Amino acid sequence: DSGQLPIIEALMKSFLAREDFEAVNEQQRYLLFLNQKLHDKGSMERVSALAEIADFNMHTFSQSLLVTTDPDTISMFRPGGMDAPGAPEYARSFALESLYRARRHYADAISTLVDNKRFQHPRILELEYKYLETIFLAGFTSELVFNPHYYLTSARISANLPNRWTYLRRNNEGYELGIKTFERIIAYLELDESTTDMERVRARMELADWHLVFGWHDAASAEYSRAYALASELRLAPEPMTQLFNPDRPVQLPLFTARPNSREKFSISPDTPLDYAGYFDVSYAITDNGSAGKIRILDKSDSDAFDIEDRLRRYLRNSPFRPVIIDGNPEAQDEIRMRYYYSFQ
Repeated sequence: DSGQLPIIEALMKSFLAREDFEAVNEQQRYLLFLNQKLHDKGSMERVSALAEIADFNMHTFSQSLLVTTDPDTISMFRPGGMDAPGAPEYARSFALESLYRARRHYADAISTLVDNKRFQHPRILELEYKYLETIFLAGFTSELVFNPHYYLTSARISANLPNRWTYLRRNNEGYELGIKTFERIIAYLELDESTTDMERVRARMELADWHLVFGWHDAASAEYSRAYALASELRLAPEPMTQLFNPDRPVQLPLFTARPNSREKFSISPDTPLDYAGYFDVSYAITDNGSAGKIRILDKSDSDAFDIEDRLRRYLRNSPFRPVIIDGNPEAQDEIRMRYYYSFQ
């Protein structure tokens, strides 16, 4: 009965607000069962249903992953609460179940569209990018369990093993899946006559970013060069060329998922005004492989904000940057000066 759907969705929101994640997962399973009964396997209604369930899975994942220090919440996952060995890690492992479900449901929705040759469906690109996010995050599950804010940092894994983190990242199972996803995205754009030149070039840049994030620097450099050549061939105007290849503000990666300490990470709208507690003026360099280094604090509003300074340094080191592209080649930047504001929520 389709009349049950809004009731189940309301229940899931209620359970999520109470941080009862086991109850949320149980209702999600029932919601998926109902949608499978109500809609044919290849129907567009089923695509929408799968996408909605996957979106809710991702919401559950992001909400529950960050709830790892509250004693009442931890006690739901682990007898003994916060005093139990590995309690926060156990809670985060539980949260990852929602991520795996989201990945499966996005993949099913995309497969339904592809099998029905709906390559220009208005939601297909959105679903592909959401799927990209899930396969990327699923590739770093052990790091997410250890520290959900800084799962890309190499400090823990590479201690006394300087090459191990690079090996693990380069051989991440999600890397090849992501390349195939970008190949589909580029194919959709080529089939769509309404695709703009900027969209074509941007997709190539994002594929290069994907190589870079996983440590395949030669592949990234080659793809950045292809993107630049395509932009030159299409005669992009100077302003969009600069916006893509040599922007005023450095572009920190990845772009398809929330970065640590960002508004998106904490579900804060871009339009929500924040009362900033202070700022740091920072200088740093970016290599042609996108790594930040030579980080110096030039000035700060509060000389005692040591914890915030540490978070900022980790934030800059944690994720790579897209290098500037000059005449088709990634180039290093010796000194970038930025002001970073911080707030407490």
